[in-house]
Amino acid sequence: MKDRQTVGIEPGSEDCRTNPELARDAAAAISTAKGSVTAAQADRRPNWNRWADVPEAKIGEAVALSEDIGPEKVDWGNGAECGTAPAESQSFNDRLFAAVRHAGIGKPLTIVSGSSENPTIDSMIRLEDFVAWARKKRWCLPAELEEFYGEYDPPYDPHWDGPSASRSEPSKWPWGDHDTPLLRQMAAAAQRFWSLYDPADPSTAPTNKDVAEWLMTQGVHKRVAEIMATILRDKNLPAGRRKR
Repeated sequence: MKDRQTVGIEPGSEDCRTNPELARDAAAAISTAKGSVTAAQADRRPNWNRWADVPEAKIGEAVALSEDIGPEKVDWGNGAECGTAPAESQSFNDRLFAAVRHAGIGKPLTIVSGSSENPTIDSMIRLEDFVAWARKKRWCLPAELEEFYGEYDPPYDPHWDGPSASRSEPSKWPWGDHDTPLLRQMAAAAQRFWSLYDPADPSTAPTNKDVAEWLMTQGVHKRVAEIMATILRDKNLPAGRRKR
């Protein structure tokens, strides 16, 4: 009678391990493999001390940071010229695809260096803009990226908040230096829709509907957007439908 039970042993094989031994060895092998993967992932993490005080990054670098990967450790393979990283994960490439297409004139990610009309993975953007946008997309972000760049929620209008704008300068608005995300968004709407308004020509005034709809595209809740549009409207304009 055999005193040792073997499983999956080929004829002539010298492997005489029992079931418990096989299970233990398999578990050890899996654990070792997982440990290797974890170590490899840890080796690819960004040097956050380096990135803590960097206000701007290339789109490809920002996406890498959002995936907790050091930008210099991304495996672009032969896809960099096409704006893809075939060797990286589907999540990485999905984020890259979305970020490039949300960058440029009139879009959430303002280009601070490079072509605004034809952004690429090498176009420079503000990391604060990127984090605010990524949060709206409900992306899971590394704690370090949120800690360094997560406090700021900018408006999405380059006409008001271009690369040369300075937030330290006093505002012409009644609230002076006081600032909140909604105030900035209302200010952006005022600049966009009311800067060319001529009180002598009511036809130059925007409709509340147009202003509110634009604000909603910037992430403002519908009711708040409608109130903002009403606040911005010239009280001397006639009520009702605009005459054709």
